[in-house]
Amino acid sequence: NLNSPGQVVIAGHRAAVERGMALARERGAKRALLLPMSVPSHCALMKPAAERLAAYLNDVRIDVPVSPVIQNADVESFGSEAAIKRALIEQLFRPVRWIETVQSLARRGASAVVECVPGKVLTGLNKRIDGSLNCLAVTDGASLLAAIEASEPTMNACSDLAQRARVRSADVWIPASPRRSYLRDLHAPGHAARRAPPAQAPWPRTTPELSGPSGLTLD
Repeated sequence: NLNSPGQVVIAGHRAAVERGMALARERGAKRALLLPMSVPSHCALMKPAAERLAAYLNDVRIDVPVSPVIQNADVESFGSEAAIKRALIEQLFRPVRWIETVQSLARRGASAVVECVPGKVLTGLNKRIDGSLNCLAVTDGASLLAAIEASEPTMNACSDLAQRARVRSADVWIPASPRRSYLRDLHAPGHAARRAPPAQAPWPRTTPELSGPSGLTLD
């Protein structure tokens, strides 16, 4: 994966990745870290999984998105069901071209990029790729409202979402990390309702130790 200037991730069998680490150090890499992974994502070892995904998608209908979706293996958006399915299948075994993806967003007129997953890894990468972008991470209710407000000048389509977030009483469950989960509240004016955490959160509270194929990050 081409994550950002100076950061590359490779995937494969553990022995091959370890050889890559040694070569990287010999050629002056500042850091070469072995990453425990459950699957060797975005390399040829995932082709059998891609074949199974292709068979599954044969019976799935995919509508063309209203807004363009950039596939990060091709750095393109597609306007047909067949092309979208092909991109979904190929992204399993092709590298993630994240640098070009973020650059493409900027060329298309994006001024803000919002990360909507736990953590801020992509936000940090995005800042390294293009310092002119307003890079935001949504990790709780407060940051969600801040992202909506910061993006409103160029996200008119989200104005209704912003209004509903302000006036409705809502509790938003967002895991702060893969290992923990927290209850975050959208502090909507005039509402103070709170709900107790569910007995079992919908995501794992712990991440199992993983073994097998590994990834390598070069920084």
